[in-house]
Amino acid sequence: MTTAVASPVRMVHSLPAAAHIRALRYTGLNDREITTRARLTTNQLRRAARGDLIGWDVERRILRVTIPNVAVLKGTVTGPGTRRRLRALVALGWPLEHLAAALGWPLGKVQRAVLDTNTVTRADYLLVCALYDQRWAWAPEDHGVPADEAAAARETARISNCYSPLAWDDEIIDVPKGRPNAGRTEVVCLDTAAAVRAVTGDPVPVPTGQARTHAIAYGARYLDLPWDLMAERLSMNPESLRRSWERIKDRVRADANGKTTWVDAPRFTDAAFIKAWDKGRAAA
Repeated sequence: MTTAVASPVRMVHSLPAAAHIRALRYTGLNDREITTRARLTTNQLRRAARGDLIGWDVERRILRVTIPNVAVLKGTVTGPGTRRRLRALVALGWPLEHLAAALGWPLGKVQRAVLDTNTVTRADYLLVCALYDQRWAWAPEDHGVPADEAAAARETARISNCYSPLAWDDEIIDVPKGRPNAGRTEVVCLDTAAAVRAVTGDPVPVPTGQARTHAIAYGARYLDLPWDLMAERLSMNPESLRRSWERIKDRVRADANGKTTWVDAPRFTDAAFIKAWDKGRAAA
């Protein structure tokens, strides 16, 4: 008797799927309709919309869902949101060449968008939003960007007065008169690479300031690390770390003016996927 061997699941960070979901939502479909038409679970839709790892078959099913009124996406959007998002990614260390490759745009188009573009098509706007939501917490060096190129991008951002994603609330990044958090006038160039690497245990200098805030939020919210382990990696006392995380959540809630925030949303984990994967391997 021959035992079937489970084929490995091909996983992708799909920007096209994330942008397609935004287009479907904008043209009238709600999440229930999208999950039904693409045969997705709620978690699969959430992961795909964030640009997280999804199965290749999930990506294909999403892209096969027809956009109800594609002509709407050819209309224009006026405002600073596209420019601010791209500049924020440069502040994190993403070179324009990498952003252009990810978006499928000519380099000149990205350069214009970063410098002075206020009017873009709705499709381009949704694509940039998807890219921003996917990469704002990524360390460029961990995703194919050489360290010297990432450093050069951050220096360019510093000279050009670019603000990092942590300086922009979702409610104001598209508002023409919107200003960065706390009325900052200094340049904010957050080294997310150092923050993420420190909290995940890499031998890098312990981050300080906004970088440490990012490390705490990433470790507590996304990785769900034990307090003692995270405290050791960030050279903090566990109780001080807990208090810091509570202050971070309090600031986020205060800035939200009563709206639901990311610190209170249900935390997604890969537990179900890992369990299913282990079960498949055991059956093989």
